[in-house]
Amino acid sequence: METIIFTYENAVATVKLNRPEKRNAVNRQMTEELSKVLRTLKEDEHVKSLILTGEGEEAFCAGGDLNELHGDLTEVEAYSLLSPMRDVLYELATLPIPTLAWLNGDARGGGCELASACDVRYGRMKSDYGFIQGRLGIVPGWGEEHYSRNGWGLWKR
Repeated sequence: METIIFTYENAVATVKLNRPEKRNAVNRQMTEELSKVLRTLKEDEHVKSLILTGEGEEAFCAGGDLNELHGDLTEVEAYSLLSPMRDVLYELATLPIPTLAWLNGDARGGGCELASACDVRYGRMKSDYGFIQGRLGIVPGWGEEHYSRNGWGLWKR
């Protein structure tokens, strides 16, 4: 895997978003790799918890890579491009083990959506977090209908 680092030790799985040069922004490849890892974790009875974090000191996740995931797309194109990450969020939110988002740096937009899919979020005091899609003139592209499970939301289909 290129865009995530997956480790496993003492029944704890760690998934580290690995695009620090892009502030760990999610692209199509990262979405595919996260999907594969979550399927593996769901089937592995030896894993007892998951930590999700970002590589580097600057950002947990800047959200979706706007060079790849947004632009002049039709409604159908946008739906097919964004749906896989929505599915990743659903799989993360419904993972049958405790999940922790370690926000080791800033989290914006889709990065907050990703953190929201975890059971617990723990962040650094001097980092910045926010759903900034409105200022960009876009809506949260990954979350669909949600209902409150842990104060931040849980997506369902």
